[in-house]
Amino acid sequence: SVQSFFSNMSKVDLNDESKTSTAAPSFEKPSLRFTSINSINQYITHHENVLKFAEQQIASIVAKSTLLNDAFRYEFDIFEFANYTNRPLLVLGVYLLKNSDRFASLFASNKVDLLACAHFLDLCDKLYQKNPYHNNIHATDVMQFNMVLLSSKFCAKYFTDYELLTAFMSAAAHDIGHIGKNNDFLVKTSHALAQRFNNVSCLENYHIEQFHQTITDNSRANWIKNFDDETQHYIIDLVEYAIIGTDMGVYHNTIKATLKETYNAEFMDKLNTSASSSLSVEQKQFIIRAMLHMSDISNPMRTFPVCRQWATRVNDEFFAQGDVMRTMSVEISPGCDRTKCDLLKNQNGFVTYCVLPLATSLSVLIDELQWCLQSTQNNRKKWQQEPQTKQSDEVSSNDASQNEKLVKRKSGNSGKIPQSPSVDSTPASPTTASSFNSNQSEESI
Repeated sequence: SVQSFFSNMSKVDLNDESKTSTAAPSFEKPSLRFTSINSINQYITHHENVLKFAEQQIASIVAKSTLLNDAFRYEFDIFEFANYTNRPLLVLGVYLLKNSDRFASLFASNKVDLLACAHFLDLCDKLYQKNPYHNNIHATDVMQFNMVLLSSKFCAKYFTDYELLTAFMSAAAHDIGHIGKNNDFLVKTSHALAQRFNNVSCLENYHIEQFHQTITDNSRANWIKNFDDETQHYIIDLVEYAIIGTDMGVYHNTIKATLKETYNAEFMDKLNTSASSSLSVEQKQFIIRAMLHMSDISNPMRTFPVCRQWATRVNDEFFAQGDVMRTMSVEISPGCDRTKCDLLKNQNGFVTYCVLPLATSLSVLIDELQWCLQSTQNNRKKWQQEPQTKQSDEVSSNDASQNEKLVKRKSGNSGKIPQSPSVDSTPASPTTASSFNSNQSEESI
């Protein structure tokens, strides 16, 4: 479990990017900094009632807009919501928790303290950094989409209230501490996180660590403390299993294939006709993972204005990473070279080979996803009508060519740049169209 993992692990201050192994390559690293729970704690306004703050923000938004009428719908516009508050994860999280009948009994019975949930969401909100894509707005968007899935008839029938709350909180925390660089970057640059987590799911393991520290290092944010030890361990295991599954490069193909081969119409027929009509722990773990992964890559399923803005943001973040890697003379990660990427082709490939197959299979369990499938098809048509976007010529093709030659020369030396580990062939890039080419077959992804 995560608890035993962290109890046996010595705490290392990752707040300083310079703390890396002496085995790191000799090239100079960019100045990147982490946001740790310890560094956040010292800035928290200890006397602030975050629940009251969220409720006041909600009342203000309701007075100005009908936006929250869509809070439990796929059509929800996260960017409009972010115009009303700079703490979206806290504010929308509290609104969803208070207005969902899935959690009512937990709060009414004091099994879970709503104020503790609010403190947890507030800490998570603060732990997200100001990246173009992987920020608190993305986390809020994923949490909201996940809430729609958790509100489905299937989840109401087969999951307990605290399992659904765990899935909800996993979505809120799934990218906390993200540094705006992907796993491929971390491995190729021998980053502190790559060394700490042995080059495997570096970011996702870090997010799990941050989740654990958030509920243990700040007692007010420990929303699981009223459960017995066995249930607490189960909740932590669910969180770990869900968040680690957001590593696209390692788990996407497995999730997609398992849904298609195991959790299909035949599975549903047996489940509906079974005398017990229940899911095993392992089945619940997998479905919660699949729902979080679906939520994490749900951008193309939103309304087109929201979909398009997310595509622009993820490209901004990836191109910024590519620029850093070019400066460092490191082989640029797939989808991160602004001189080569075609936004339209990448988006089409990502939707065709990743989003639609996953959503189609998951819709067998959660038929409320049908709206999203239609929305995704509509967005594909709208992308075709978009003018061809010319990428920035900030770096000339000649410079890019010279950089590639330099990388090839480095690869031939004994100090070979390490490659990112992979369980399947999906690029290790997080939730983006940027790593996919429309000419790729499904098998190659």
